[in-house]
Amino acid sequence: MSYNTFSLLKKGGIPFVVCNRIIDGLDVPFIGMNNNYGAYIATKHLIEQGCRRLSYISEKKYSTAIERYHGFETAIYDSSAGTQKDRVIFGNYDDYELKSRIRSLFGDKEHPDGVLCFDDTTAAVLYTMLEEKGLRPGKDVRIVGYNDSSLCNMLSVPLSSVSTEGNKMGREAITMLMGMIRGAGSEDDFNDFKVINPRLVIRKSSTGLDKN
Repeated sequence: MSYNTFSLLKKGGIPFVVCNRIIDGLDVPFIGMNNNYGAYIATKHLIEQGCRRLSYISEKKYSTAIERYHGFETAIYDSSAGTQKDRVIFGNYDDYELKSRIRSLFGDKEHPDGVLCFDDTTAAVLYTMLEEKGLRPGKDVRIVGYNDSSLCNMLSVPLSSVSTEGNKMGREAITMLMGMIRGAGSEDDFNDFKVINPRLVIRKSSTGLDKN
């Protein structure tokens, strides 16, 4: 749906709540995820697992990808363990170019030993490229994905991933919407801005041990 569509809904007095991504210029209730925090706790976990050369991989430069990158960087800067940011793959790439860049990233001995991926699908691509290089996810390279999708338990090594708490977000959005429909609260209540903190689900890809 376009900005104009949402704007027409607002002008028509039809209540709605925007989830996950803010629509610039549209002053309506919003509920989303703290992507910065999610990436921060994931990166901190990798550091705690002994990773010292960390990379971030994202196929697209979405606003959420930028937020997660900032969380990734902040965790490295906050670390006192001598952690370094390795080369980062962060742009707008097609599948072929993404795979080519990952091959290059892991083309020498001084490759990253820990990787935060923008999402679980990107992590799955990384698995394929690592296996092509003879590297073992969870052993040679520790990996954390994002979204905690069903893919996590389908991969050759169960994938640690940040859960976006979609069910909780949905419940909060319904609560906000019902308040608008019933006319509860003041006018300010209709401009609520809520952010949910995600949680890290730890599996074998980041520890070498299956804790799931």
